[in-house]
Amino acid sequence: IVGTTVSYPVQVDDSLTNITVQRFYLPDTALTLLLTCLITAAIPLIYTKLHKSSIKTKQIKLEYIYLVYFAIGLFFALSTQYEPISDPGKVMKVAEQMLEGNFTEFSSHEGYMYRCPYQNGLVLIDAFLMIVFREKAFVAFQVLNLISCIVIIEMIGRIAALSFSNEKIGYYTRTLLLLFPGLFFYITYNYGTLPSMACITIAIDQVIRFEKDYRKRRIIFAACLTGLAYVLKMNALIILTAMVIFLFRDLLFRKGKKAYTAVMIFSLLLG
Repeated sequence: IVGTTVSYPVQVDDSLTNITVQRFYLPDTALTLLLTCLITAAIPLIYTKLHKSSIKTKQIKLEYIYLVYFAIGLFFALSTQYEPISDPGKVMKVAEQMLEGNFTEFSSHEGYMYRCPYQNGLVLIDAFLMIVFREKAFVAFQVLNLISCIVIIEMIGRIAALSFSNEKIGYYTRTLLLLFPGLFFYITYNYGTLPSMACITIAIDQVIRFEKDYRKRRIIFAACLTGLAYVLKMNALIILTAMVIFLFRDLLFRKGKKAYTAVMIFSLLLG
């Protein structure tokens, strides 16, 4: 956390576009990150050792923490109103043209969508938000990113608690993610990354729970969300592959009817 947030602004002149770009992060080095991790891990461990008797284990209700997180994120999005640039900006422009009946970017060999068809899901989200929120669609997308952040944090916390069979680990995992600024500031990046990751983390949670109770609705829900995540961001294919391997492992070792049914349902829905 500390290593990724140590930064200073650097003015970089881009001769191709004739604009000035702000870069806020220094390049990472292995030594710096290693030392940062060691120091970050050592401080709470030393404190725990020295003040073991004085540590309070009272936990604040997560609902209140999420409300505060959402309020801060909403204030940040509304006060900054960073308009999308680069690929997110291009996709939003395509969505605007599409709503006007102009599909040149799809049909022309030089068109952005013709060359990048994997952005189709993102175009549909942008088009829907433009219909509802018009010129403030990019702000609405940032609010969607903020909601996705909260979902991601909650789901990773649940997955951690399930993996270690310890609710405290889940609670502390959520707390650390809430304090991680890299995830928070990502809400202003109008891309399919956060909504896609939100879908994927819910799907992973459902697959893990399926292994415990073998309820078919869990695997159906997981397959639908994984498919949606792939439409939003092609990188979800990595997690999709991992989930298929996980289900096949379950099939090979358990060799039960329920495991076979799960693989078939998952494969058919995604196919």
